[in-house]
Amino acid sequence: MVMAFILMLTVGGTEVDTQGMYFRDIRRCNFFVSQIEQGNRYRNGAYYYVGKRIDGWCVPVMVPSNTLFWD
Repeated sequence: MVMAFILMLTVGGTEVDTQGMYFRDIRRCNFFVSQIEQGNRYRNGAYYYVGKRIDGWCVPVMVPSNTLFWD
């Protein structure tokens, strides 16, 4: 078993199934979170949402060493 980080998302308050989105490096996971959240418009120093609000975060988990990683 190895420690990894799984990307978690909610769209409009509903959790999205992100099974399989594992990263070895939390910085790489957070990069994807940032890019997904920035898909929302950015104005006057804050995000505003055209459609549904998208939130993301990375959670540490233990996974088998043969797991497919996205970094």
